[in-house]
Amino acid sequence: MAEKTLKTLYGGTVPITFYETSHRYKLGDAKNYLISVTGATGIIDKSRFLLPWAVNLATAYIRGKADAQAMIPYEELMAWLPEAEEQHKIKKDQAATIGSMVHDWVENFTLAKATNSPVPELPEDEKVLTAISAFLDWYNSNHIEYVSTEQLVYSKEHGYCGHFDAVAKINGVRTIIDYKTSKSIAYPEYKLQISAYWVAYEEEYGQCVDQAMILHFDKESGAVADLKITREEAKRYFDEGFIGAYNLKKLLKELDKSV
Repeated sequence: MAEKTLKTLYGGTVPITFYETSHRYKLGDAKNYLISVTGATGIIDKSRFLLPWAVNLATAYIRGKADAQAMIPYEELMAWLPEAEEQHKIKKDQAATIGSMVHDWVENFTLAKATNSPVPELPEDEKVLTAISAFLDWYNSNHIEYVSTEQLVYSKEHGYCGHFDAVAKINGVRTIIDYKTSKSIAYPEYKLQISAYWVAYEEEYGQCVDQAMILHFDKESGAVADLKITREEAKRYFDEGFIGAYNLKKLLKELDKSV
């Protein structure tokens, strides 16, 4: 059975059950799961990013094996192909593990700062430490006051739910923050996601946010990038992007049940 927690929003009037293992949500003890922010944007086709990446991994794997030999028997070459086909899965799993470790450390760090508690010890893994160092460079270069961390939001009007990483005052500017450790900060769904978080957060708490920020830590180079999003941009991303993805996801769920 999935581990779950019950939280209440809107002054204790809206119960949300969060299933931590599957990252799914229900409205109280309702039968059906809510559509999450990332679930809605998950329908966006990312093949233009992922297919070239997967092909490049497979060819690099074969070239790496071939460079060590002058002549390659046909049978040996054929034996490499299944391994080459799996390279994108291997890399994806490795990246997900590193990303989770980075995210967990940053979450614990921000919670410690928000509660004036001791910060967590730095990890030993090189790539995890590289990404965390990028985060700390950003943190130390700005004046950050955390308001909340691991913020749960639910939109009464639209019916979606989700978590984002933090609300903080960054150099005095109240900001919704979502951390990313993926290969790129440029994935379009990131802007749609953070716009949905913004709308749901202000639906509960009123108009109290000045900007949103996608904060990206590169676990390869140690670079940090912060993509700031204005209220006007977020409104457009929500109205013209997220709601379309959410409505399509909702329709697809209904059609699946009718089959």
